Amino acid sequence: PRLAAANTVSTAVSGAAPTVLDIQNYAKKNPNLTWTQIQQFMNVNKITPELLSQALSVPVADINAKIAQGLATPQQRNNNSVGLNYALNNNMSQAQYDSNIKDFYVQNQGKMSDSMFKSEMTALGISNEDVSRALGIDLATIKTRFDGIKATTPEEIAFEKTAQADLLRRQNEQLANQNSAIAQENATG
Repeated sequence: PRLAAANTVSTAVSGAAPTVLDIQNYAKKNPNLTWTQIQQFMNVNKITPELLSQALSVPVADINAKIAQGLATPQQRNNNSVGLNYALNNNMSQAQYDSNIKDFYVQNQGKMSDSMFKSEMTALGISNEDVSRALGIDLATIKTRFDGIKATTPEEIAFEKTAQADLLRRQNEQLANQNSAIAQENATG
C-alpha cells in the first residue's frame, strides 16, 4: 500500500490540450501504467476515449469497456455509491448510470411522492451525490429535499420496506465483488 501511495507517475502532459504525439510519448515513458493510472491521466488531461484510441491504436470499444468496468482499486471504489459500483460491475458507464437516473426522475415526476422516490433511490443504492450529478442540481438542494423525508402513507411505507431489502441485497453483492477483487489481487501478488 505504501508503494502504491508513493506513485510518482506525473499525470499532466502539458499546459495545453494533449496531442496524439503527447499521448504516445507519455505512454512510451510510462509503459507499465495500470488502468487506474490511465484513467487518472485521461481525467487530468481531459482526454476522451476516442483520442486515446487514436493515439494508442486500441479500439475505442476496448477503452470504454475498461473504463466501464471501473478498474479502480477496491479502496477507490469504496468512494462510489452502492448503485454506481453495481452499475460499473455490470458493464455500465457512469454516464449511462447518470442518464438512467435522470430518465427515471423525469418519467416519474408527479407520479411518485418524494418519499417513494427516496425509497427507490435507497433500493438502487443511489446516493444524493448521484442524483445531484445526474440532474445537475447542487447537492445541498438535493439533501434538503430528500434527507428529511419520511414515509407516511401505507403505500409509501411498503415501498420503503421493499427498498431497504433491495439495498441490502445490492450491498451484499458489492461486498462479495470487493472480496473477490481483493482475493484476486492477493493471488496475483
